[in-house]
Amino acid sequence: MKKWITPAVFLCVLIAVWPTAQSQNPATRCSSCDVVHEALENVRQVKVGMTRKALEKYFVLDGGMSFRNRANYVHPKCDHLKIAVDFEPDPTVKSSLSPNDTVAAVSEVFVAYPVRD
Repeated sequence: MKKWITPAVFLCVLIAVWPTAQSQNPATRCSSCDVVHEALENVRQVKVGMTRKALEKYFVLDGGMSFRNRANYVHPKCDHLKIAVDFEPDPTVKSSLSPNDTVAAVSEVFVAYPVRD
């Protein structure tokens, strides 16, 4: 019986808060919310199979170490909003990042401190 209590409480809270969140006055929304919304929309555009070059229309390579098969990217308007991307390397390039590397997997947007080189 206790197993359903937590989901039931969560559902009640969600139902209570939902109308407030949906009816938020656009004039009182902060600009940070707009940037987060844009980042969430942009990550939806990133698809498995697209090239690194196409990905970089939406996100910018993060600082720090990057590898051919995995790299972190930041949103161009907020370098705290990041995604982690796994790649299939371009077989015609031997040792460096290629604009033709293809996306194998992409994470959800997450928040982290910027990396500086």
